[in-house]
Amino acid sequence: MTNKSDNEYPITEELSYSKKYVGIPELVDLSFDLCTLKVKLEFPDLQNPIYLTFKNVEGFRVLDEGNLMEFWNNETRSNGWLWKVKKGGWHYQEKKRDGFF
Repeated sequence: MTNKSDNEYPITEELSYSKKYVGIPELVDLSFDLCTLKVKLEFPDLQNPIYLTFKNVEGFRVLDEGNLMEFWNNETRSNGWLWKVKKGGWHYQEKKRDGFF
């Protein structure tokens, strides 16, 4: 892992929706129709899955947790399991790359 200063980590906020469910969910299904992203999540202690829907999606990325380590440190990471990235993150990295539009 490369060393980063604190200002290079994403700035996030926990979304209140994540406070309704305890634990870390497992992503079990997703669909994308060029506008809407639908995600199905299962929690260890819940019988039924929950569904998240994101509208007007510009892009999304699915990574194993280990590949996300470059984005987080314990001092800057928000609580919970669902965050809004307010600044930084993978989209910011991609925008700096030649050929991205």
